Amino acid sequence: MADTKSEEINKQEIVNPSPPNETNTNTDGSTAEENVDTEYSILINNERITLSTDITGAALVDKLQGHGLHIQQNGDIIVLSGSGGKGKACGGRMLINTKGGQITKTGPTVVERTGDDKNAVEGKGSNNETGAGASQLAHSEINYGDVESETHGEYYIRARDIVIDAVDSLTLKAGSQIVIDTGDLIMNAANIRKFTDAEYEEITSQKESIVKEDTTRQYDPRATQVVAGSGSISRKVMGDYKAWIKGVCDLQIMGQTLGMPLIKNRTFGWNVGVNGVGSAGSFHLTAKDLVKIGSTLKNVELTSTVKDVKVTAKQNIEFNATKDIKSTAGVNTEIKSTAGKVDVEAKTGASIKTTSGNLELQATAGNVDIDGLMIYLN
Repeated sequence: MADTKSEEINKQEIVNPSPPNETNTNTDGSTAEENVDTEYSILINNERITLSTDITGAALVDKLQGHGLHIQQNGDIIVLSGSGGKGKACGGRMLINTKGGQITKTGPTVVERTGDDKNAVEGKGSNNETGAGASQLAHSEINYGDVESETHGEYYIRARDIVIDAVDSLTLKAGSQIVIDTGDLIMNAANIRKFTDAEYEEITSQKESIVKEDTTRQYDPRATQVVAGSGSISRKVMGDYKAWIKGVCDLQIMGQTLGMPLIKNRTFGWNVGVNGVGSAGSFHLTAKDLVKIGSTLKNVELTSTVKDVKVTAKQNIEFNATKDIKSTAGVNTEIKSTAGKVDVEAKTGASIKTTSGNLELQATAGNVDIDGLMIYLN
Protein backbone atom coordinates (compact mmCIF):
# COMPACT_ATOMS: atom_id res chain seq x y z
CA MET A 1 0.00 0.00 0.00
CA ALA A 2 1.42 3.37 -0.98
CA ASP A 3 2.23 6.02 1.64
CA THR A 4 -0.01 9.00 1.97
CA LYS A 5 1.25 12.51 1.24
CA SER A 6 1.57 13.38 4.90
CA GLU A 7 3.60 10.23 5.57
CA GLU A 8 5.98 11.12 2.73
CA ILE A 9 6.56 14.58 4.18
CA ASN A 10 7.19 13.25 7.68
CA LYS A 11 9.92 10.95 6.35
CA GLN A 12 11.80 13.87 4.70
CA GLU A 13 14.73 15.70 6.36
CA ILE A 14 13.87 18.85 8.27
CA VAL A 15 15.11 21.96 6.40
CA ASN A 16 16.92 24.65 8.40
CA PRO A 17 15.62 28.13 7.46
CA SER A 18 17.99 30.65 5.90
CA PRO A 19 18.20 33.22 7.29
CA PRO A 20 17.32 31.61 10.64
CA ASN A 21 14.07 32.27 12.43
CA GLU A 22 13.75 35.70 14.03
CA THR A 23 13.85 35.89 17.81
CA ASN A 24 11.03 37.52 19.69
CA THR A 25 12.76 40.33 21.59
CA ASN A 26 10.54 42.61 23.66
CA THR A 27 11.24 45.99 25.19
CA ASP A 28 8.68 45.56 27.98
CA GLY A 29 10.69 42.78 29.71
CA SER A 30 8.43 39.89 28.62
CA THR A 31 9.89 36.70 27.15
CA ALA A 32 9.19 35.17 23.77
CA GLU A 33 7.36 32.24 25.40
CA GLU A 34 5.08 34.65 27.28
CA ASN A 35 4.12 36.37 24.07
CA VAL A 36 3.57 33.10 22.25
CA ASP A 37 1.22 32.00 24.99
CA THR A 38 -1.56 34.44 24.20
CA GLU A 39 -5.31 34.58 24.47
CA TYR A 40 -7.79 35.92 21.98
CA SER A 41 -11.51 36.29 22.63
CA ILE A 42 -14.19 37.42 20.19
CA LEU A 43 -17.03 39.11 22.04
CA ILE A 44 -18.94 40.66 19.12
CA ASN A 45 -18.51 39.66 15.52
CA ASN A 46 -20.57 40.47 12.45
CA GLU A 47 -19.93 41.32 8.82
CA ARG A 48 -18.73 44.90 9.60
CA ILE A 49 -17.23 45.20 13.11
CA THR A 50 -15.63 43.01 15.72
CA LEU A 51 -15.11 43.42 19.48
CA SER A 52 -12.23 41.33 20.72
CA THR A 53 -9.80 41.03 23.64
CA ASP A 54 -6.26 39.68 23.96
CA ILE A 55 -3.40 39.97 26.42
CA THR A 56 -2.72 43.55 25.24
CA GLY A 57 -6.25 44.82 25.78
CA ALA A 58 -9.57 45.22 23.98
CA ALA A 59 -10.41 46.53 20.50
CA LEU A 60 -13.58 47.60 18.74
CA VAL A 61 -12.58 47.96 15.09
CA ASP A 62 -13.95 47.93 11.58
CA LYS A 63 -13.17 44.72 9.68
CA LEU A 64 -12.49 46.41 6.34
CA GLN A 65 -10.02 49.19 7.25
CA GLY A 66 -9.16 48.46 10.87
CA HIS A 67 -10.19 51.83 12.30
CA GLY A 68 -11.73 51.86 15.72
CA LEU A 69 -11.04 52.05 19.46
CA HIS A 70 -8.20 50.19 21.22
CA ILE A 71 -7.95 49.99 25.03
CA GLN A 72 -4.51 48.75 26.10
CA GLN A 73 -3.48 46.94 29.28
CA ASN A 74 -0.75 49.54 29.89
CA GLY A 75 -3.35 52.33 30.13
CA ASP A 76 -3.18 53.62 26.57
CA ILE A 77 -6.33 54.39 24.59
CA ILE A 78 -5.82 54.43 20.83
CA VAL A 79 -8.38 55.89 18.43
CA LEU A 80 -7.74 55.18 14.74
CA SER A 81 -9.68 56.64 11.81
CA GLY A 82 -9.85 55.08 8.38
CA SER A 83 -9.09 56.51 4.98
CA GLY A 84 -12.70 57.00 3.92
CA GLY A 85 -12.41 54.58 1.04
CA LYS A 86 -14.30 54.33 -2.25
CA GLY A 87 -13.85 58.05 -3.08
CA LYS A 88 -15.59 59.34 0.06
CA ALA A 89 -13.93 62.75 0.51
CA CYS A 90 -15.60 63.34 3.88
CA GLY A 91 -14.46 60.01 5.34
CA GLY A 92 -11.50 59.21 7.54
CA ARG A 93 -12.09 62.00 10.04
CA MET A 94 -12.61 62.08 13.79
CA LEU A 95 -15.66 64.13 14.77
CA ILE A 96 -16.44 65.21 18.34
CA ASN A 97 -19.60 67.13 19.18
CA THR A 98 -20.21 67.88 22.87
CA LYS A 99 -23.28 69.86 23.82
CA GLY A 100 -22.01 70.76 27.26
CA GLY A 101 -18.39 71.51 26.37
CA GLN A 102 -15.18 69.68 27.16
CA ILE A 103 -12.86 69.45 30.14
CA THR A 104 -9.41 68.07 29.31
CA LYS A 105 -6.67 67.49 31.83
CA THR A 106 -3.59 65.76 30.49
CA GLY A 107 0.15 65.51 30.63
CA PRO A 108 2.50 66.46 27.78
CA THR A 109 0.76 66.54 24.39
CA VAL A 110 2.36 66.18 20.97
CA VAL A 111 0.18 67.08 17.98
CA GLU A 112 1.20 66.56 14.37
CA ARG A 113 -1.13 67.77 11.61
CA THR A 114 -0.56 67.26 7.89
CA GLY A 115 -2.37 69.43 5.39
CA ASP A 116 -3.77 67.54 2.42
CA ASP A 117 -5.71 68.92 -0.51
CA LYS A 118 -7.85 65.79 -0.80
CA ASN A 119 -9.76 66.50 2.40
CA ALA A 120 -13.25 67.89 2.52
CA VAL A 121 -12.24 71.55 2.82
CA GLU A 122 -9.56 71.57 0.11
CA GLY A 123 -11.38 69.89 -2.79
CA LYS A 124 -10.13 67.18 -5.13
CA GLY A 125 -6.61 65.86 -5.46
CA SER A 126 -4.04 64.18 -3.21
CA ASN A 127 -0.76 65.02 -1.55
CA ASN A 128 1.89 63.49 0.66
CA GLU A 129 3.98 64.78 3.56
CA THR A 130 6.62 66.21 1.20
CA GLY A 131 4.31 68.77 -0.35
CA ALA A 132 1.88 69.14 2.52
CA GLY A 133 1.77 72.47 4.31
CA ALA A 134 2.73 74.55 1.28
CA SER A 135 -0.77 75.96 0.90
CA GLN A 136 -3.15 73.32 2.29
CA LEU A 137 -5.14 73.74 5.48
CA ALA A 138 -3.73 71.78 8.41
CA HIS A 139 -5.63 73.35 11.33
CA SER A 140 -8.64 75.66 11.54
CA GLU A 141 -10.33 76.89 14.70
CA ILE A 142 -13.35 79.14 15.29
CA ASN A 143 -14.21 80.38 18.78
CA TYR A 144 -17.51 82.14 19.51
CA GLY A 145 -16.39 84.01 22.61
CA ASP A 146 -13.20 84.90 24.44
CA VAL A 147 -10.11 82.68 24.33
CA GLU A 148 -7.54 82.69 27.12
CA SER A 149 -4.30 80.70 27.07
CA GLU A 150 -1.83 80.63 29.96
CA THR A 151 1.60 79.00 29.71
CA HIS A 152 3.95 78.68 32.68
CA GLY A 153 7.10 78.49 30.59
CA GLU A 154 8.20 79.43 27.09
CA TYR A 155 5.62 79.73 24.31
CA TYR A 156 7.44 79.30 20.98
CA ILE A 157 5.68 79.81 17.63
CA ARG A 158 7.47 79.05 14.36
CA ALA A 159 6.01 79.30 10.87
CA ARG A 160 6.97 80.39 7.39
CA ASP A 161 4.49 83.29 7.54
CA ILE A 162 2.63 84.47 10.65
CA VAL A 163 -0.37 86.78 10.28
CA ILE A 164 -2.23 88.27 13.26
CA ASP A 165 -5.42 89.92 12.02
CA ALA A 166 -7.17 91.98 14.70
CA VAL A 167 -10.47 93.46 13.55
CA ASP A 168 -10.48 96.12 16.28
CA SER A 169 -7.24 96.38 18.28
CA LEU A 170 -4.07 94.41 19.01
CA THR A 171 -2.36 94.73 22.41
CA LEU A 172 1.06 93.33 23.32
CA LYS A 173 1.95 93.35 27.01
CA ALA A 174 5.23 92.29 28.58
CA GLY A 175 6.36 92.62 32.17
CA SER A 176 10.01 93.16 31.27
CA GLN A 177 10.66 93.78 27.57
CA ILE A 178 9.52 93.14 24.00
CA VAL A 179 12.29 92.12 21.56
CA ILE A 180 11.85 92.22 17.77
CA ASP A 181 14.71 90.52 15.92
CA THR A 182 14.26 90.60 12.15
CA GLY A 183 15.93 91.57 8.90
CA ASP A 184 13.43 94.22 7.69
CA LEU A 185 10.75 95.83 9.85
CA ILE A 186 7.90 97.47 7.91
CA MET A 187 5.10 99.36 9.67
CA ASN A 188 2.07 100.73 7.83
CA ALA A 189 -0.18 102.79 10.09
CA ALA A 190 -2.34 105.87 9.79
CA ASN A 191 -1.04 107.27 13.10
CA ILE A 192 1.76 106.16 15.44
CA ARG A 193 1.78 107.42 19.05
CA LYS A 194 4.51 106.55 21.55
CA PHE A 195 4.51 107.24 25.30
CA THR A 196 7.80 106.53 27.08
CA ASP A 197 10.04 107.93 29.78
CA ALA A 198 13.26 107.49 27.80
CA GLU A 199 14.10 106.39 24.26
CA TYR A 200 17.48 105.15 23.05
CA GLU A 201 18.20 104.48 19.39
CA GLU A 202 21.45 103.19 17.90
CA ILE A 203 21.88 103.12 14.11
CA THR A 204 25.16 101.71 12.82
CA SER A 205 24.76 102.90 9.23
CA GLN A 206 22.27 105.42 7.81
CA LYS A 207 18.93 106.95 8.80
CA GLU A 208 16.62 108.56 6.25
CA SER A 209 13.27 110.19 6.96
CA ILE A 210 10.80 111.55 4.39
CA VAL A 211 8.12 113.73 6.01
CA LYS A 212 5.84 116.59 5.04
CA GLU A 213 6.18 118.32 8.42
CA ASP A 214 8.56 117.59 11.30
CA THR A 215 7.78 119.19 14.68
CA THR A 216 9.60 118.70 18.00
CA ARG A 217 8.13 120.30 21.14
CA GLN A 218 9.92 120.58 24.48
CA TYR A 219 7.82 122.15 27.24
CA ASP A 220 10.17 121.41 30.13
CA PRO A 221 12.51 124.43 30.68
CA ARG A 222 15.27 121.93 31.54
CA ALA A 223 14.94 120.20 28.16
CA THR A 224 17.96 120.25 25.87
CA GLN A 225 18.51 119.06 22.33
CA VAL A 226 22.09 117.96 21.69
CA VAL A 227 23.65 117.03 18.33
CA ALA A 228 27.16 115.61 18.81
CA GLY A 229 29.02 114.01 15.95
CA SER A 230 32.46 113.64 14.42
CA GLY A 231 31.17 114.16 10.85
CA SER A 232 29.45 117.00 9.01
CA ILE A 233 25.91 118.42 9.05
CA SER A 234 24.26 119.54 5.81
CA ARG A 235 20.83 121.17 5.48
CA LYS A 236 19.13 122.17 2.22
CA VAL A 237 15.95 124.22 2.61
CA MET A 238 13.88 125.12 -0.45
CA GLY A 239 11.69 127.53 1.54
CA ASP A 240 12.47 129.95 4.36
CA TYR A 241 14.61 129.34 7.46
CA LYS A 242 13.59 131.04 10.72
CA ALA A 243 15.12 130.73 14.19
CA TRP A 244 13.85 132.45 17.35
CA ILE A 245 16.05 132.19 20.45
CA LYS A 246 14.84 133.49 23.79
CA GLY A 247 18.21 133.04 25.49
CA VAL A 248 21.67 133.75 24.04
CA CYS A 249 23.49 132.17 21.10
CA ASP A 250 27.15 131.16 21.17
CA LEU A 251 28.69 129.96 17.91
CA GLN A 252 32.32 128.83 17.95
CA ILE A 253 33.96 127.87 14.65
CA MET A 254 37.39 126.25 14.99
CA GLY A 255 38.15 125.87 11.27
CA GLN A 256 39.73 122.40 11.52
CA THR A 257 39.53 119.61 8.93
CA LEU A 258 38.41 116.15 10.10
CA GLY A 259 38.15 113.25 7.65
CA MET A 260 36.54 114.03 4.29
CA PRO A 261 35.39 117.69 4.45
CA LEU A 262 31.92 118.61 3.27
CA ILE A 263 33.08 122.12 2.22
CA LYS A 264 35.99 121.95 -0.19
CA ASN A 265 36.93 125.66 -0.01
CA ARG A 266 38.89 126.02 3.25
CA THR A 267 39.94 129.70 2.83
CA PHE A 268 37.39 130.90 5.39
CA GLY A 269 36.02 129.81 8.72
CA TRP A 270 32.50 131.17 8.32
CA ASN A 271 30.98 132.21 5.01
CA VAL A 272 27.55 133.80 4.77
CA GLY A 273 26.27 134.44 1.26
CA VAL A 274 23.02 136.28 0.53
CA ASN A 275 22.44 135.71 -3.17
CA GLY A 276 18.85 136.84 -3.73
CA VAL A 277 17.64 139.45 -6.23
CA GLY A 278 16.74 142.97 -5.11
CA SER A 279 15.88 143.36 -1.44
CA ALA A 280 16.08 139.57 -1.03
CA GLY A 281 19.82 139.87 -1.65
CA SER A 282 20.41 142.26 1.26
CA PHE A 283 22.01 141.44 4.62
CA HIS A 284 20.69 143.02 7.83
CA LEU A 285 22.43 142.79 11.20
CA THR A 286 20.60 144.58 14.03
CA ALA A 287 21.36 144.71 17.74
CA LYS A 288 19.51 146.49 20.52
CA ASP A 289 22.74 147.37 22.34
CA LEU A 290 26.28 146.93 20.97
CA VAL A 291 27.41 145.56 17.61
CA LYS A 292 31.05 144.54 17.83
CA ILE A 293 33.08 143.11 14.96
CA GLY A 294 36.73 142.43 15.70
CA SER A 295 39.73 140.42 14.63
CA THR A 296 42.41 139.35 17.10
CA LEU A 297 45.11 138.69 14.48
CA LYS A 298 44.38 140.38 11.11
CA ASN A 299 42.25 143.06 9.47
CA VAL A 300 38.53 143.69 9.38
CA GLU A 301 37.37 144.43 5.82
CA LEU A 302 34.09 145.88 4.55
CA THR A 303 33.96 145.56 0.77
CA SER A 304 31.35 146.31 -1.89
CA THR A 305 32.44 145.34 -5.39
CA VAL A 306 29.52 147.08 -7.17
CA LYS A 307 27.98 149.88 -5.10
CA ASP A 308 28.53 151.91 -1.95
CA VAL A 309 29.45 151.03 1.62
CA LYS A 310 27.49 153.28 3.98
CA VAL A 311 28.01 153.77 7.71
CA THR A 312 25.11 155.67 9.31
CA ALA A 313 24.57 156.55 12.96
CA LYS A 314 21.87 158.53 14.69
CA GLN A 315 24.49 160.11 16.97
CA ASN A 316 28.29 159.70 16.79
CA ILE A 317 30.63 157.64 14.61
CA GLU A 318 34.11 157.06 16.04
CA PHE A 319 37.19 155.60 14.36
CA ASN A 320 40.00 154.71 16.79
CA ALA A 321 43.30 153.12 15.81
CA THR A 322 46.52 152.60 17.77
CA LYS A 323 48.48 153.31 14.55
CA ASP A 324 47.24 154.75 11.25
CA ILE A 325 43.83 155.48 9.77
CA LYS A 326 43.87 155.59 5.97
CA SER A 327 41.11 156.63 3.62
CA THR A 328 41.63 156.21 -0.13
CA ALA A 329 39.19 156.99 -2.93
CA GLY A 330 39.54 156.43 -6.64
CA VAL A 331 37.74 159.71 -7.49
CA ASN A 332 36.72 162.11 -4.73
CA THR A 333 36.88 162.24 -0.94
CA GLU A 334 34.34 164.43 0.84
CA ILE A 335 34.15 165.31 4.54
CA LYS A 336 31.08 167.39 5.30
CA SER A 337 29.37 168.59 8.43
CA THR A 338 25.87 169.96 7.78
CA ALA A 339 25.23 171.47 11.23
CA GLY A 340 28.58 171.82 12.94
CA LYS A 341 32.29 172.13 12.29
CA VAL A 342 35.10 169.90 11.09
CA ASP A 343 38.20 169.62 13.28
CA VAL A 344 41.48 168.17 12.03
CA GLU A 345 44.14 167.83 14.72
CA ALA A 346 47.57 166.19 14.56
CA LYS A 347 50.30 165.88 17.15
CA THR A 348 53.41 166.02 14.89
CA GLY A 349 52.08 167.69 11.76
CA ALA A 350 49.29 167.97 9.22
CA SER A 351 49.69 167.98 5.44
CA ILE A 352 47.17 168.91 2.74
CA LYS A 353 48.49 168.31 -0.74
CA THR A 354 47.12 168.27 -4.27
CA THR A 355 49.29 166.93 -7.08
CA SER A 356 47.24 168.57 -9.83
CA GLY A 357 44.76 171.43 -9.75
CA ASN A 358 44.15 174.09 -7.15
CA LEU A 359 43.89 174.07 -3.39
CA GLU A 360 41.04 176.22 -2.16
CA LEU A 361 40.29 177.46 1.35
CA GLN A 362 36.92 179.24 1.60
CA ALA A 363 34.95 180.81 4.44
CA THR A 364 31.72 182.07 2.84
CA ALA A 365 30.36 183.50 6.07
CA GLY A 366 33.40 184.14 8.22
CA ASN A 367 37.17 184.71 8.38
CA VAL A 368 40.10 182.53 7.43
CA ASP A 369 42.55 182.35 10.33
CA ILE A 370 46.05 180.95 9.86
CA ASP A 371 48.13 180.78 13.03
CA GLY A 372 51.72 179.57 13.27
CA LEU A 373 55.20 180.39 14.50
CA MET A 374 56.30 181.03 10.95
CA ILE A 375 54.00 181.31 7.92
CA TYR A 376 55.61 180.67 4.54
CA LEU A 377 53.86 181.76 1.35
CA ASN A 378 55.48 180.85 -1.96
